[in-house]
Amino acid sequence: MADIKPASFQCYNRSDPVKENISCAKPSSTTMQTRSKKELDGSDNSETAELFLQDMIDVQRQQLTQNQHMFQAHQARDQHLEQLLSQQRQLALSMTLPKVEVPTFEGNPINYSQFIRSFETLIENKTASSSARLSYLIQYTSGEVQELMRSCLTMNADDGYRKARLLLKQRYGENHRVATAYVDRIINGPVVKDEDGSSQAFYSNNKL
Repeated sequence: MADIKPASFQCYNRSDPVKENISCAKPSSTTMQTRSKKELDGSDNSETAELFLQDMIDVQRQQLTQNQHMFQAHQARDQHLEQLLSQQRQLALSMTLPKVEVPTFEGNPINYSQFIRSFETLIENKTASSSARLSYLIQYTSGEVQELMRSCLTMNADDGYRKARLLLKQRYGENHRVATAYVDRIINGPVVKDEDGSSQAFYSNNKL
């Protein structure tokens, strides 16, 4: 029996009166796999591009943060240098001023304000040590005032200095004590003559 070959699949163009043969072979599985692979490759490339772009954005953000930190550090350094220069300028100016000494306080209420102001400016503001402050307070007082200051040495440094300042205020710095001292000076002081201009000026500046 003769072999019967299968008829080739032919497709006719119905619109063409000649009915020309057109090959209508179906796409092979290899072609479909190739297309699928290309589509997958395209999807992978898109994801890779997005990841790369995100990485670049993260790097730029990190760089911006580092730049901000460096800028803040430079600002802080510049401010510190400016403070040091200002302190050096003030120190240089202070060295050109005449030397001022703390007057010794002997217990006259009239001199209390001047003494305390000088002591705070020249001693207290230049040392934070209560022990050193109390020692200077003893050094710049005399008589019974100095003995009163020495009595505070039995306490700890902080309490002793606070107590010494309080005793000074209570004994010599209260307003009524200062007023009484001025009245006593006016009453018991020397008689001021008309031609004694310096004495008149003194009493005029210190009148109640």
